Amino acid sequence: MRKKSEHNECLISTLEELSLHQEDIERIEHLQNWCRDLKILLLQSNLIAKIENLHKLKNLEYLNLAINNIERVENLEALEALNKLDLTLNFIGELTSIECLKGNYNLRELILTGNPCCDYPHYQDYVMATLPQLNRLDCEEIKISEKLQAQKFLTTYRAVIVQKQANYCMQRDEQKLRVAEKKAQLENEMAQIDD
Repeated sequence: MRKKSEHNECLISTLEELSLHQEDIERIEHLQNWCRDLKILLLQSNLIAKIENLHKLKNLEYLNLAINNIERVENLEALEALNKLDLTLNFIGELTSIECLKGNYNLRELILTGNPCCDYPHYQDYVMATLPQLNRLDCEEIKISEKLQAQKFLTTYRAVIVQKQANYCMQRDEQKLRVAEKKAQLENEMAQIDD
């Protein structure tokens, strides 16, 4: 961390921008206690599976968690200043988890490109209607007329999304089970070789 703050005389407590991309980080830890003044946090291209431990970052305006292992949007409600959230190329299948962002009134841009949820029918309409504070979705400007049209059918869109994400969740669980079985099989084979 200190190495990343060289431009700030190695003071991490007053950092406003921090880039920790491609560091093989698996969990978000300590940042909210060490760097409370952060405005920009770049954590793309890591191994982060859960959004957590950021609630004290009241000044955070831009959070980049692209290319990680995140499956749901969560624990961002306390980020009052959050303006831009980039979740490109993760494993977000639980699209209804974006509902936790309803109270993030300053959120203007959300990027979900490359997530499984982007393939759901009415994906964009659902997001626009659920988060009317957005001006941009997946790097495209949202027109007011699009928001209004989407809000008319929010209940219908949400029902479709809930069904699709349930199907995805079952597929994802099966996939994880197959991977775990394959890993156990390889470990057994390796153990037999060692014997």
